[in-house]
Amino acid sequence: MRCVTADLARAVEPLFAHLRVETVEGPQFTIESHDHGFTGWRDRALLFETPSLDGAVIGLFGAILQYACAERDSIATLHAGAVSDGHTALVLAEAGGRGKSTLTAALLARGYHYLSDDVVPLERGSSHAIPVPICLNLKSGSVPILAELYPELPGLPAWRSGDRRLRFLPPPEFAQRRPDRAFPVSALVFPRYRPDAGLELQPLDPIAVLTRLMESDTRLDHPLNPAKIGELCAWIEATPAYALRYGDLTAAVDAVTTVWP
Repeated sequence: MRCVTADLARAVEPLFAHLRVETVEGPQFTIESHDHGFTGWRDRALLFETPSLDGAVIGLFGAILQYACAERDSIATLHAGAVSDGHTALVLAEAGGRGKSTLTAALLARGYHYLSDDVVPLERGSSHAIPVPICLNLKSGSVPILAELYPELPGLPAWRSGDRRLRFLPPPEFAQRRPDRAFPVSALVFPRYRPDAGLELQPLDPIAVLTRLMESDTRLDHPLNPAKIGELCAWIEATPAYALRYGDLTAAVDAVTTVWP
């Protein structure tokens, strides 16, 4: 990754510092500044043009996410977070703004290992969760809920993306070791946070799971074929799944641990 100015480097470096490696493989991502704003490149391919530093940071984050998923041999990519107990994975899938990343962060604070936030590719052939351990992507509503667990969170830069402000939270230091394999999924949870909600954890049948996955922006891998669709359906049939409504974060974490690991 290359930033052509010190200001750009200071803005971008905290988002990816926990992924630093000594040897370089793969493409080079570059952000350049000019009179009209910023451009992002992957090798010689233009990725984005934006007038603002916020747009450059968000654009780079999204480009690296897209690259990480495109390089995987998967049957589908879930819009989800994932944590592990060292043996199996818990996947938290939902549309944006429902509390998925907040619950992922709370589970990390409880001591689980970090696998992913935002995207979870399912490995073709095993349907295991492939780690994509970039920073957690937290919206403004998560800040007061998580501030006690992550005192540094309110002081992180709030990057503008449309009408939202996003903070990128590196995983806790103990969870920053990059996982070197995919993990079998022991449970799939669809969390929805509402401040006034009581705790409710309900099992879901496979049809409900498929519907919710499509509603939460799951992307099927291309080229699409019957074998991949069959593998995804078989994974849904075999994986215990639950709908979780919560208003209290501690109670939600406790509820999750009753169904996993």
